[in-house]
Amino acid sequence: LVSLDIGPKAAFDFPRFSSDLVSLCISGIDDAWLQFPYINTSALQYLQLGNAPFRRFWQIFQNSARSGTLSFDNLVSLIVLFDFRQAPNIIDLEELVEDSREHGALSVLCPKLQSIHISGPHFCGLWNIFSSGQSVWNNVHSLNFTSTSFNLQWPNVVNLLSVEDTAWYAQKLGALNQRISAQAPNVFSLETHLFNTTEESKYPFTALISAYSTQLKRLSCNLPAKLLFPQFSDNLHTLEFAVDERTIAGFPDINTDCLDKLSLKRLPSTFSWNWFKPGNCTDCIRFSKLSSLNLEISGSDKGISTTPDEPKLEVSMPMLRSAVINIGRHGSANWNAIVRMNNLSSFSFKGAFSGIAAVCRGVEFNHVSSYTMTVVSIEKNDEDAFYETTNRVFSGFDIRNHAGLHLPVLPFDINVDAINWTLLTTLNCRRVQFEKMIQLLPKLANLKRLEYVFVPDYLPDVASIANRDSAQDNTDNYNDSVLSTSVLSLYLSISRVHVNQGSLVDEEEERAVACCTYLLLLLPHLLSVFINNPINWDTEDIIEGFEDKFPHLSRLRE
Repeated sequence: LVSLDIGPKAAFDFPRFSSDLVSLCISGIDDAWLQFPYINTSALQYLQLGNAPFRRFWQIFQNSARSGTLSFDNLVSLIVLFDFRQAPNIIDLEELVEDSREHGALSVLCPKLQSIHISGPHFCGLWNIFSSGQSVWNNVHSLNFTSTSFNLQWPNVVNLLSVEDTAWYAQKLGALNQRISAQAPNVFSLETHLFNTTEESKYPFTALISAYSTQLKRLSCNLPAKLLFPQFSDNLHTLEFAVDERTIAGFPDINTDCLDKLSLKRLPSTFSWNWFKPGNCTDCIRFSKLSSLNLEISGSDKGISTTPDEPKLEVSMPMLRSAVINIGRHGSANWNAIVRMNNLSSFSFKGAFSGIAAVCRGVEFNHVSSYTMTVVSIEKNDEDAFYETTNRVFSGFDIRNHAGLHLPVLPFDINVDAINWTLLTTLNCRRVQFEKMIQLLPKLANLKRLEYVFVPDYLPDVASIANRDSAQDNTDNYNDSVLSTSVLSLYLSISRVHVNQGSLVDEEEERAVACCTYLLLLLPHLLSVFINNPINWDTEDIIEGFEDKFPHLSRLRE
């Protein structure tokens, strides 16, 4: 065997692995690690250990050591997965230090090791992995620390310790940081994605950012930590970072000319492009190589602290291909710049309409392949600005392929006459009167996908839609005869319809079914339909009942 994947929690009842084994992915039982079989460590190229031991990590390979040295001559990738349910009590840190001193005589040589990924990075586990004698892993260029259910247990212990013990504890955290950076001194890609953590437990990981700050080319970190160094490396090409009100002050300078990917999360609503201004420039910022931009402006219930007198900047992104901007429900954007994106392929933003409108006013591009606007909240007094902004985007911009608009429950009745969305290809809306929707469709010449939510108060009888006598018997309003004689097909390009009927009862269900049917008969280019929560809906019955007069329905069987 040259590749072996065993798990979960294997028991080792064999004496040795194949001497030709180059890839090993294994998850062991705690006690079983003490009987780990002999393995030719020199041949291994890829190693993944699940449910790894927190203590004496390298000692599981002691059967393979020679003269106190473990030689992983060809190891390229190391992945370690810790199980927090088996984590030792952090109160035994002193014992841990003594333990690693007693059993840490092994020197671990990894001359070709390039990447280390540690999931569930508990203090004890990290201390032991980076206790490898005097060897230095010079070719380790990538460190990755992740945890989806993060529980370092470190802060709980701090609360139990005396002032003296807490100082000792902080000293050990600093020692851990120094140990990692000394063991792997040439890291230029650092990822830390940890959740449900606290200031104390995230310290070793944010301290590593400072340790590697002058050499990092890629940094991805979801921890909003205060960084205590003046600037990032001039070679930094990827920056993914979480920022908040506390940490934005004194944020290190960035060489915007080198950045290829920029993703900033949890930005305060006071976000300003001034943060990226170089020292020798007052009104122009150039991201010469930036291809991907992702901004998340969180905001708060308190609104936005604006600086209306702040001068407009010119921001140039000539190589940008993808832009995603999210604005929190209560946030807004102090978009104090004209951002030019000349080669944009995809643009998407989501959030409060006030922020979206600000972004729309501050973005320029020649053309775009895909453009999506998702409005999550809007105020009643935004009605005029809503039509002005959406019309300018979906009729005035050069959108080549996809143009999507996702609307929330609008606080005002939609004005069909005020709408000019000729470029729109996807529309998702709710609580819009069905009659208004039918009136709107002829104005959406390029619409291909419609997603609509039926709400009881907004469902009419079908006869009124078809301009028939609304005083006739209600039963006749829903029968096949009325539908088949009242519908005049709209020659639109809509090919997909997604309808959510919501919670409807009795006559509401009848009206919903009739409206769904009316919609299907109306669209001759329809290829697929999805009715969510279809209480009394059967697509096959609709096809059989109407396909003689509306042959396009037969395509729904395909």
